[in-house]
Amino acid sequence: MIEPSVKDALFRELAGLDEADRKRVLEYARTLSERTLRPVSGASLLPLAGSVPESDMAEIEAAIEEGCEKVNPGAW
Repeated sequence: MIEPSVKDALFRELAGLDEADRKRVLEYARTLSERTLRPVSGASLLPLAGSVPESDMAEIEAAIEEGCEKVNPGAW
């Protein structure tokens, strides 16, 4: 159920848009309601291989080594 205040605010915003933009909002809202986790095959990810710049990869690796590879026995 939509809260009345949210519903009213949404209708006010929609009223200020032209028809094309209202249709865009509707399409966007539909994508939100269709959000589900879908399996992704490894093969579909292959085109992305190598797409992250080397400098970013080095930064990611350093962050992992700094914060993720430590064991804090008192935290459990």
